[in-house]
Amino acid sequence: MKKSICIFFIWLSHWTFAQAGLSLDSTRVIYLSSAKAADIVISNLSPGSSRYLAWIDDGDPQVLPENASSDFFLFPPSGFLAQGRKQTVRIMYRGPTLPADRETVHYLNVLEIPQKASPKGDQSSVAIANRTRIKVFMRPADLTAEPLVAAKSLVWQADPSSGTLVLKAKNASPYFISMHTVKLLQGGTELANLGVNMVPPWGELELRADSKYGDLSGVTAVKYFYVTDYGGDGEVTFTLPLR
Repeated sequence: MKKSICIFFIWLSHWTFAQAGLSLDSTRVIYLSSAKAADIVISNLSPGSSRYLAWIDDGDPQVLPENASSDFFLFPPSGFLAQGRKQTVRIMYRGPTLPADRETVHYLNVLEIPQKASPKGDQSSVAIANRTRIKVFMRPADLTAEPLVAAKSLVWQADPSSGTLVLKAKNASPYFISMHTVKLLQGGTELANLGVNMVPPWGELELRADSKYGDLSGVTAVKYFYVTDYGGDGEVTFTLPLR
């Protein structure tokens, strides 16, 4: 474990996904409360062998494996994958009872530790570890609302003042609504492009666009791009009420 954590610190200053040899079969995990477990498949696409170390955190990306969430059990939490091999990791929740009326979210981390041999006599070669971090949505099985309908049903408000536009998204559903882009429009013209994260169940997300985007008093609509359960994209254009 100490060796893995040492390489983990090296990784922190070399955050990269493009060169990662390990790949997950999904960009998110939907864990139904009626299920005993949820699975994720790790594949080694690199030309060599790699080790992996997996853990779950409750929202802090800086949490080390030794301080992983105790509410989950992963099997196997670590392993060795030769080139072209796959490993199914089973995620089992063993924590307290979760809310029955809404989703909760945690994060699965998979740290790749390449097995790179140093040339003879060369002690300076370092294998850089890469981490992938995806969301684990704990979803009550009895929710009757449709996630896709919820993603399309955000209600937006915009309030321009003092050169800053305050944008609010309201979510009247029990699901987290994940978005990767929000665009502010005036007619067919794009005034700003904002990167965002999630709107919580029964909650709000507030965004601010400042004067670097120019005069935002004429914003008439919001176009947002949401992420589905399967990692696909959808888009909705919401016409803002007249101000």
